[in-house]
Amino acid sequence: MSVRPAHLSMPCVTPACVDVAEALQRMRDEGHQRVALWGAGDHTRRSLGALFESPIEITAILDDSPSLQGCSVLGWRVMAVEEFLSESDASAVLISTKHRPHVERMWAQRERFEAAGKSLYRLESEFDSAVSDLSLPPVLAITIPKSGTWLLVRLLTLAGFEAYRGQAAMYRLATELHRAESKDRASRSASSVDHSTLFELLPASQITTLHEPRIVDADAMRRFVSTGQCRVVLLIRDPRDVVVSRAHFWKHPDNARHTAIRDLSVRDVMDRVIRGDDQGFAGIRELMESYRSLYESPDVHVIRFEEIVHAASAPQDPQAMAPIRSLLRHCGVQSQSDARLRALLSRLEIRPCPGRSSVTNEWRTEFGPAQRLLFSESAGSTLPMFGYE
Repeated sequence: MSVRPAHLSMPCVTPACVDVAEALQRMRDEGHQRVALWGAGDHTRRSLGALFESPIEITAILDDSPSLQGCSVLGWRVMAVEEFLSESDASAVLISTKHRPHVERMWAQRERFEAAGKSLYRLESEFDSAVSDLSLPPVLAITIPKSGTWLLVRLLTLAGFEAYRGQAAMYRLATELHRAESKDRASRSASSVDHSTLFELLPASQITTLHEPRIVDADAMRRFVSTGQCRVVLLIRDPRDVVVSRAHFWKHPDNARHTAIRDLSVRDVMDRVIRGDDQGFAGIRELMESYRSLYESPDVHVIRFEEIVHAASAPQDPQAMAPIRSLLRHCGVQSQSDARLRALLSRLEIRPCPGRSSVTNEWRTEFGPAQRLLFSESAGSTLPMFGYE
């Protein structure tokens, strides 16, 4: 039996998953069917794989932080210890942290749990030497489709981040949040899925990407950013180059859309990308405008695709390096010597896609007169909106 919040999907296994999976199985073998976790921090977030496939029902998460109590973390309600001991029918609690001072403080309270008829368990593997084995905050990168998401992820992974291993959970959440927004108010308030869940899924030192600006709630984002629990980055690109890249993507033989546009030229497909099409894809103006509030938000750090490309091509130019230095500082990367940045940028290996002419300003050769006119009439306003000319 697998007991998990319905809005999440299975992330990849991490070492924390293995520890928690073994503990949950041990608890089941000893007769427990309903249990809780104690600790709503990084270790629990990195244990998603085990929580999804738990052999016993997880009823709640305990935490000593008043700011978390009463909230929802990963779909489970966060309770104070006192509330749990007096109200819950769960028979056991697993300490979900490996930070030695925390474990010893929590383990010292086992008699208190036993007096309430609850068994207290701890992880059997070695302690961590710090609060978390992860030194960097999580980064949520919101990117325009075909704006070079791969480049931003590669840049940050070279700087010390990991690519998020629960990306499928994030896309599932985006779908559920979109559905919840279309329901009536009563249905939304009863749902276990809320905007905070988006940020609760983010593990430290990992970068998560998302193409869904509509589900990023400004108040939830500000709360998590202001407390240092995450960093938010917006990657943008010249809308005209987005058109070109999307058209080539749609035309690619491996794309399922290819059969519908097989006989169209790339420029004909660009027309569809600019206008939108009858299969539910937004036109370029509608797409870009959906990112406008994030672009204008003080809680979001904006980086341009063109700035990354320029820095990689001119690593000796301090002005070209400035946006990269600013991005890494925003994301919590402290060591930013010129030599380190140049070494990082040299490994990006930026080159045009096979059969394509350039990486930036590709629209200048790809657009014909018809595309230039159509873009000007349909989406020309998006250029000054995002600082392009």
